[in-house]
Amino acid sequence: MILRADGAQFIRFWCADDVASVIHLYFSDPWPKKRHHKRRLIQDSSLRELHRVLHVGGELRLVTDHDELWAWYEEHAQRHADLFGRQPFNPPESAGPDEIVGTNFERKYRREARPFYAMTLQKK
Repeated sequence: MILRADGAQFIRFWCADDVASVIHLYFSDPWPKKRHHKRRLIQDSSLRELHRVLHVGGELRLVTDHDELWAWYEEHAQRHADLFGRQPFNPPESAGPDEIVGTNFERKYRREARPFYAMTLQKK
């Protein structure tokens, strides 16, 4: 099934509590302009909603190639350490050798020599 919708609204209005074991957010739009930061999926309110839909021990897996968005993720993860514990990021089975997640975006960005950042936040 494919759904074209705002991710934060989908999580907030369509997802029941405790329904997911893993949520993957790989190479999302960084919305680099300051006036657009409100459009980033990871916000204080969305982290609370993502926490709500995850099973206890469930994971939020974040990957980006964007330095500023990575700093945003780090800041939000620290602010919500009461909800999530930080765990090492383990590549999924779909990732090939020397890949983080094995997506076409990753392969394209690797050719451009971009850095990659990854974290796993585990629901407490």
